[in-house]
Amino acid sequence: MEVELDGAGYFGATLAVVHPIAPTGYQEEEGRKVMLKRFHHWGEMAQKRKIQLALETGYPRSVRAFVALVKDVNHPWVGATLDVGHQSGAPEGIRAYNDTNIALVEQLREKLFHLHVHDIDPATWKEHKPFGTGFIDYPRLITKLREVGYGGMPMLEICAPASEMRGHLELAKKRLEEYVRG
Repeated sequence: MEVELDGAGYFGATLAVVHPIAPTGYQEEEGRKVMLKRFHHWGEMAQKRKIQLALETGYPRSVRAFVALVKDVNHPWVGATLDVGHQSGAPEGIRAYNDTNIALVEQLREKLFHLHVHDIDPATWKEHKPFGTGFIDYPRLITKLREVGYGGMPMLEICAPASEMRGHLELAKKRLEEYVRG
């Protein structure tokens, strides 16, 4: 992580995203302490380089535990990236899935630094589908982002064959602009 932050600083990055993972070789509480210490240390490094460090959703799995991790790092340069496709869910729980994304925005508020946008296929629950083709409730999400004063940039994460990517990105840009205007 230190090498990555040095490289990000060298190239003038203003944000770095890290995927927290469950620490191995520790009991749960001791592992959490190690994570907090490491993220705080990396936050110090990020601050010196003027880079926000954003922990991406996915681990811990619950809203409560993820928000607590971000806030307990207790560093102004450490926050979160909401990846709309990293919450858990089941086909009968599409509304609950969207509720989870909303809860993360509500609870993270100013600690939400970054947003990864794509969609989820309702038939397969596979993520990184073309924007606006699945079940993510973007109008509701954008309304909540505005409510909490989100000022970061959305990052499109779409998987498609290279020959189709330009069209998917153009459509995603158009749909995102429509949602933001609407």
